[in-house]
Amino acid sequence: MRTYKVRELGRVVTGKTPSTKNKEFYDSNDFQFVCPPDIKNLRYVNKTNKYISSEAFNVNKSLICNENAIMIDCIGADMGNCAISTKPCLTNQQINSIIDINTSIAIPLYLYYLFSTKKDYFQSIGNNGSTMPIINKSMFESLEFPIHDISKQQHIVNTIGSVDDLIEKYGLMEDKILSIGLRKINLLNSIRDNVSFSKYGTFDKGFEVGSSNYIEKPKNKDGLIPYLRVGDLDLLKDCYIEKGQSLKVCKADDTLIAFDGAPGRMNVGLIGAYSSGIYKVISQNKGFAFFELLSNLNQSIIKDNSQGTTILHASKAIPLLKACEITNDEVDYFERIYRLLVDIKVRKVKCRDIKSILLNKYFTN
Repeated sequence: MRTYKVRELGRVVTGKTPSTKNKEFYDSNDFQFVCPPDIKNLRYVNKTNKYISSEAFNVNKSLICNENAIMIDCIGADMGNCAISTKPCLTNQQINSIIDINTSIAIPLYLYYLFSTKKDYFQSIGNNGSTMPIINKSMFESLEFPIHDISKQQHIVNTIGSVDDLIEKYGLMEDKILSIGLRKINLLNSIRDNVSFSKYGTFDKGFEVGSSNYIEKPKNKDGLIPYLRVGDLDLLKDCYIEKGQSLKVCKADDTLIAFDGAPGRMNVGLIGAYSSGIYKVISQNKGFAFFELLSNLNQSIIKDNSQGTTILHASKAIPLLKACEITNDEVDYFERIYRLLVDIKVRKVKCRDIKSILLNKYFTN
């Protein structure tokens, strides 16, 4: 392996955010406009409806990110999130990108896998005493990383990429099931009488063990159990606690919903102890309860009853939640697709575990 500075791997550009007063720039569809939320969770830039005119950047062609650019969030709490662009685009000022990558040195997908293991490192150097953590362009260009030779890079890309292919396949299946279930429940809610959700389910609030007991990314997990916080309902982190404490525990087929922090956020397929911001749904009709809570009707009720400034709280919404009257056949229908959803979620979590093991093998050992 040989060490290279980032500037040797390709040209670094930092995007910018034009004034929103120039609305016509945002109505143009010249380029996809990429922001930090678009570069997390997946290896490729997430689909976005944000587009912008090159004129908003004073027609500065040097800021255009080409296909296979490596984009990295360089400001704030999500610093270090990264993704690969799939087509020419422009970014805001929170993103550093490596474009025109020197492919004689590095394969773009290899660089993505390398940088995706460096989030803690980026955050450590970005927290340099400033109010807002930041890695500016010159800092980023000067960073050094050991790079495998091209043949080894290709092996790494093929190996981890095959797991990523499965993760993305399961993600598409998950989206399809959610779409089908939501379309069904929203239709039923519009044509049926509504009753209190308490007819079909109750909630069990999680237990907060305190941040001093969090064990982040342990090397030895013996005697530990995954600890789920609200953020894990969006993207599973690697936090554990000791098993011996008073805990509330969920299984993969349990529905989890947040009423604090990000009210209404939900997930299934997770195993472990869950924190006080999360509630487990207790119901004999798990599939119906899941889709009803995810419905437009109940998500609106949760949103309308969320209070707070820094942290939102919505437990007051619980007695106001609704459910439609439903037949036994419809209960069975929701149960079947729920079980399929749980199976896909579990498979995706296992694939992410495998990916994490491979990333550690190739980049952190």
